[in-house]
Amino acid sequence: MAERPEYWVAWLVNGAGKHAGEALNLIETEINNRQIPEVGNRERDEGISVKKSTVNMWWRSSTPALKMKSRMDGDVEAEIAAQDYGSSLYVYLMIKGVKWDEGWAKRMHFQAFRWSLNSAVEDALDRLPDNPTVSIIKDIPEQ
Repeated sequence: MAERPEYWVAWLVNGAGKHAGEALNLIETEINNRQIPEVGNRERDEGISVKKSTVNMWWRSSTPALKMKSRMDGDVEAEIAAQDYGSSLYVYLMIKGVKWDEGWAKRMHFQAFRWSLNSAVEDALDRLPDNPTVSIIKDIPEQ
């Protein structure tokens, strides 16, 4: 299996360029509602914390973002950012710390974390005003 430093996926939301802040608020709510485990201890795990931040994205140094971390089976960090792209809205999810070659438990943890965040983003984007068309953009590694 090839070594990959990170995972990312993005969504392009037609005509929703002015809804970046609203989209991030909806995404944060969806993530919090899912109570995605941070450490996996059922007695004391209240779920991952979502921190508001900014990132350097393309031509802007202050793109609004959300940052999360899960430590169930290795440290995995996630970042979700939203920025207008012309009249559309570009939203990405990037995950770092993926243990692609370190056993099934770490890969299962990563996939559960990834799937939970992907679903949270997609459910939130479906709640944007005017029911915009959402297209998924995936990272395609070189063959």
